[in-house]
Amino acid sequence: MLILFRRATWLFVSDPSKGLAALLPQVFIAVIAGVTFFKPGYDTSTIANAIFMMMMLVFMPNLLMTVVTVPLEKAVIMREYRNGTFSLISYWLARTALNILSSMVITLVSITILYFLFGLPMVLDVFGTFYLVCTLLAITAQMLSLVIGCSVGNAESAIQKVPPPMILFMLYAGLLVPKDKMVDELVWVYYINPFAYAFKIMMYAGCQGQGSSIGNGMTEGDKLLQMFSVDGEERLQGWLVLIGILLFLIFGGYFLARRQFL
Repeated sequence: MLILFRRATWLFVSDPSKGLAALLPQVFIAVIAGVTFFKPGYDTSTIANAIFMMMMLVFMPNLLMTVVTVPLEKAVIMREYRNGTFSLISYWLARTALNILSSMVITLVSITILYFLFGLPMVLDVFGTFYLVCTLLAITAQMLSLVIGCSVGNAESAIQKVPPPMILFMLYAGLLVPKDKMVDELVWVYYINPFAYAFKIMMYAGCQGQGSSIGNGMTEGDKLLQMFSVDGEERLQGWLVLIGILLFLIFGGYFLARRQFL
């Protein structure tokens, strides 16, 4: 596993163009989004739209970044496995470790840009919360893309499978469609949707106690939390679900890859 991880990491270190190809588009999009939602304040729901956009800009590029990885590497993996060079679990752990490392680095750059341009609280704890949540989303996106890649036979099919989960996550996150207005047959998507839990955690961290006072001990940020039904007591549940979804994808993806390859 360590050998495979070092080899994959060295490919980025020895060829900076690969790292820049992954980083520069996200930096460009982050700047554009940051200028578009530049310091919206807390007197309207625009800050909620900005936070939702931050999640999208973290999740979607990472989902597309690795969705063709497994289909393109499948022939090499099977050959090396049959030759006894490495086991499938060594490959999977190395790929997972690389995804975690790349997500941490790229997310730090893009989130830093968005955070300051959105005018979010200049508090280290709040920034740390945003970074951790977005890193979990980025890693989840990359693992989901590997799972999608394991379930299809070629790269073209893998790309075609990306839009459905993205659309479902966007619609059933609780922002575009309130929870009480969701279709009964599809409301279950809300409860397994990483966007829904990430949005609540980030909204509470970024809006609680922020903005001008509106009386009764409330601020504009507190009013937004009421508007989007964000409760601070749900934060622990949100963290547990996000971590649980990620672990499910890591372990479930391995067994899916084993069934697909071996």
